[in-house]
Amino acid sequence: MGCCSCEGFLVGDPFDFAIVSKVFSFIPEPLEGLYLALEFAWKAGGALKRLIGLFISLVLTSGCSSLPKATLPSEQVPSTSYQVAYIVNHGWHTGIVYPREELLHFLPELAERFGDGQYLEIGWGDMEFYQSREVTVGITLRAIFLPTDSVLHVASVPSSPYESFPNSKIRKMCLGQAQIKSLGRFISNSFERDPSGRAVATQKGLYGDSQFYSGVGSFNVFNTCNKWTAIGLESAGFDIDASFNLTASDIIEFLDSDENTNKAMECPQQENY
Repeated sequence: MGCCSCEGFLVGDPFDFAIVSKVFSFIPEPLEGLYLALEFAWKAGGALKRLIGLFISLVLTSGCSSLPKATLPSEQVPSTSYQVAYIVNHGWHTGIVYPREELLHFLPELAERFGDGQYLEIGWGDMEFYQSREVTVGITLRAIFLPTDSVLHVASVPSSPYESFPNSKIRKMCLGQAQIKSLGRFISNSFERDPSGRAVATQKGLYGDSQFYSGVGSFNVFNTCNKWTAIGLESAGFDIDASFNLTASDIIEFLDSDENTNKAMECPQQENY
């Protein structure tokens, strides 16, 4: 029996609809009927089932080299100083809120665009879908079914992300120096660079003081905005399987799990956050 294995997924025969369900669980509410149609076609069996399985196998194979890659912390020793970063859940999409001054060590050109603010919120996603002012069914289907170019959305967070995003779910992460720098390298490696090594700005962002930049890697059904956040958590030293954390809820549930709550939330009292 042949199969393709990649980052925790197994595609072959039998092929459980639970995997199909997980893959398409990030489909936005306006296209919920598409998910129901896929479920019906899968359970009906026959040629449509084989076609869906073939599609997922092909996308999965292309996803074996998903970019950007995790950058693991250089050391695993107790840190004497800590910095705070945050995960923001906007509903179906997550982003990373990272200390601005720290990110400027990796991307100094951002100081020209974001002259102040304590943090920057960074999100990764499909170029056309993310930048579109009017999301159509066609744009959404291309984002789901075709490998497409990516962008990063960078927004200034003047002080507290709880003030900037009062309607979003937010989780705090207290990270040692090795972890915060590793996460910063991952974020930096997610930006496409021009020949001079600078991040490539595309268009104005979606809210507040924000900007889009060309991203590294292709967006596809196995390489989503939330998988990017999960890889960021892996880069920060969390033991997370990015392959199966494809939704915003997956990310929050991971951080809220018993083994991660203390690691994410508790910071030494001597530091000022």
